[in-house]
Amino acid sequence: MVAAHEKADAQETLVALRAILASRRAAGGLAGVVRQAGEETVPPPAGWKRVSFIRHGEGYHNVAQREWKEAGKPGEPYTTDTDPKYRYLDPELTARGTDQARALQDRATALSDVEVIIVSPMRRATQTALIGFERAVAKGVPVLAHELCHETGGKHTCDKRKSVTDLKAEFPQVDYSQGVESEEDPYWDAEVRETRESLAERGAKFVCWLLARPERHIVVAAHSAMLMTLFNAAVEVEQPEGEDGVDLLSWFDTGEMRTTLVAPLGTSEVAKRPPADGAPAEGTPAKKRPAAAVVV
Repeated sequence: MVAAHEKADAQETLVALRAILASRRAAGGLAGVVRQAGEETVPPPAGWKRVSFIRHGEGYHNVAQREWKEAGKPGEPYTTDTDPKYRYLDPELTARGTDQARALQDRATALSDVEVIIVSPMRRATQTALIGFERAVAKGVPVLAHELCHETGGKHTCDKRKSVTDLKAEFPQVDYSQGVESEEDPYWDAEVRETRESLAERGAKFVCWLLARPERHIVVAAHSAMLMTLFNAAVEVEQPEGEDGVDLLSWFDTGEMRTTLVAPLGTSEVAKRPPADGAPAEGTPAKKRPAAAVVV
């Protein structure tokens, strides 16, 4: 469920992602096909990977934004204008966010065959994965940080990560050598926010990277806008019809985990998705790349 203070942003984002999806589909820029996993703990069928995507638990910036919106203030509390001292730099989880991460532990334990955990290098996502999957980490399942999982970069102080040196000191169990090349945040710009098109390109690159890896049982901990863009503008989604299943195209709640199956394009047919104008959708193979749009 989208939090009340996030609804306007979620709706605006979905509308914008329609156009990006259509453009990337027409250009052959979609990275794969995703569908909901029927049974979360069942191994994926041949040609597919099982990927459990997590949005981080509640961070201090989430609380600040909620209170800011409830007070009727314009803009956001963590821009370089409203947060010149960078109080919200790479924020940690709140107590509630920590509880949300702990609430994943039973499901994480059931996913006993997880082979690798991929995290955004931002602290709130890393913390969520390490807490939620603490048993897997204790057993030696590798935890890899990847910059492509980074939240939308630029202008928002909460979306500027700490240096790799600081992150390694705080999270020694995380491997930063495979997916983080820059000591400082490569997406940071104090004046300009990263575009949705850039985020969609990052999402597509990340899915291609996942598909090229040998593991088939994977966990990914990331962020709301990054995940929303990945599902709505970087891949084809096989969306369940009717009331059953999770709406894979919807905004992730804090601490939410969705277990999916991911494969290269052409592995399966894409289920019916209603187009932007509300006209009847037609079920067509993914390889034909129909001009469908995301669901609001």
